[in-house]
Amino acid sequence: MAKVERGRPGWTKNLGTLIKARCEVRAWCDTCNAPFVVVDVAKLAQLKGLDYSLWNRRTECRLTDGCTGWNRFYCDGRGMMEKMRD
Repeated sequence: MAKVERGRPGWTKNLGTLIKARCEVRAWCDTCNAPFVVVDVAKLAQLKGLDYSLWNRRTECRLTDGCTGWNRFYCDGRGMMEKMRD
């Protein structure tokens, strides 16, 4: 059995497990506070591969023009949006 890090549900390990669990992933900016945007996990998996993990990842904000903040990822699997970072 694979080791699951503390605080990380096993179904959030990578894009493949997120797809299998039908878990919705959203991005949110920590600077402009634009509304959550749903991430197309299947499309991202085509680009990055099923083993790609969103844990502790961030990307430059693409939610608001001119924002210099960072988009962080959240998953919805326990009835509420949870941070995908330690």
